[in-house]
Amino acid sequence: MQKIIGLGATGCAIAQEFSHHPEYNIYKIGTAQEGQDSLQVPYKSNIEDYESKPPSSDIASYLKSIERGDEVLFVLQGGEPISGLALIILQTIKESNITILYICPEEGVSTRLQQRDNKIVGSILQEYTRSGVFAHMYLVSRSVVDALVGDVPLREYEREFASFVCYVVAMINYFTHTDAVITNYEPPPPIFRIATWGTSTLGATDSPRWFFPLEGERVHHYYFGIPEGDLTANHSLLREVKEQVKTMPHEAKSASFSVHPVTLDAPLVLCAAYSKTVQNFPRVS
Repeated sequence: MQKIIGLGATGCAIAQEFSHHPEYNIYKIGTAQEGQDSLQVPYKSNIEDYESKPPSSDIASYLKSIERGDEVLFVLQGGEPISGLALIILQTIKESNITILYICPEEGVSTRLQQRDNKIVGSILQEYTRSGVFAHMYLVSRSVVDALVGDVPLREYEREFASFVCYVVAMINYFTHTDAVITNYEPPPPIFRIATWGTSTLGATDSPRWFFPLEGERVHHYYFGIPEGDLTANHSLLREVKEQVKTMPHEAKSASFSVHPVTLDAPLVLCAAYSKTVQNFPRVS
């Protein structure tokens, strides 16, 4: 059973969406804004205050059920002052197998302080990930996901954003932990730890819609979720899948695929990209 830790407003919102799935245990750390079911810490206006005066004993007690070897997804958004607690939380659970989901705030509507904090925290976590402290760090641009979600009522915006991210992560976890009908999957090289996800459609000839524009050499994997009926009735399916992977525009060192049965009405195509390059966040002028 994977454990999800949400930090801050966005991290807690995404973690809350995972609470609808019984295979996840949820932990939420935030201010009073995140509600009574989270570990509440006092609001501070910058990351330095969280780093210098952390409520470390409360955090250790709250996370004591996370044990050595547990699979943990740590979710946070850059630019939130509470992200200054990230390294303290990660130190507390250092014996577990940690993957980071890092939401990059929208550049055009972020303050200079938010951009600075995003750059500091995001760059530090990437360096730790690249050195092997964390399994992977998945980068997600809020502006890209906003475009994929589309226009929604303002009061529903945060929930729709969190629901979309949760759905993609949960589906890829499902594909990863279930047997494929056919696959040529090969794990990315150990140094390829900085990553993102993307979406596509069966038969597409254009590039997937990547959630973050990864720089540097990459390896890709494509997950094809195919309705059970199509797995039986579509005799050309394997050829279509292979042709799509071969013709997909990508700057990848290698590209692999797996085909999985799903109970959906239509095919679903999700993608993962892995890089060995620490990514640059917007420069603060």
